[in-house]
Amino acid sequence: MQKETLKNKRSSFVDIEDTKATFSKFLKPMNIEVSTANLLELQKILKFYDVSFGLIYGTLLGAVREQNFILHDHDTDLFVFRDEENKIMNMIADAKKSGFKIGRYSESYISFVRGGDFIDIYFMDKKLGKYHCDGHVIPSKYLDNLIDYPFLGSSFKIPKDYRSLLFYFYGSDWETPKKNVSPTHYGLYLKIRYFIKNHFETGFLVISWLKGKLYA
Repeated sequence: MQKETLKNKRSSFVDIEDTKATFSKFLKPMNIEVSTANLLELQKILKFYDVSFGLIYGTLLGAVREQNFILHDHDTDLFVFRDEENKIMNMIADAKKSGFKIGRYSESYISFVRGGDFIDIYFMDKKLGKYHCDGHVIPSKYLDNLIDYPFLGSSFKIPKDYRSLLFYFYGSDWETPKKNVSPTHYGLYLKIRYFIKNHFETGFLVISWLKGKLYA
């Protein structure tokens, strides 16, 4: 019953027009100027509501490798721990006053949309020493130890051992940009990679090779 109530509450926050827009977001790269303004504005709201969050996935890679967003990325990726979800719910009204709409709100993530660009916030659930979210599995040692890191003229939390985490995500050549790669490949590749790494160790070598062909 409690789960059903939470599901209904999530649905009440979603803006229908932006739900439809999520299906086309993978067809275009982000507008870096818009995404920068969006992240800095949402950061203010998150801080006001005392939400602990950090950079993850392509946004973490861009912050470390490019000191900016990655040109061919399609959204901004943040993470929070599951116990922050109620704070996220409480801040939605203020986020909407700042021009954000909610494109998606599921068990795994929430998408804030403004100016056609997306900020996805992933909810991390800790189970048996690992964080799980949307098919992704991340050893807890990475997300349990965070540091402040300069990005976009501000400061954001990132994993202290960010180099090892980026190696875990993208392989040994994570510092080498891949040009003209569709951002659509990233999510699919990452989910397949995590599944094989955690269930079929021998097949992981094949996926590691695939990584170089798809995204980094």
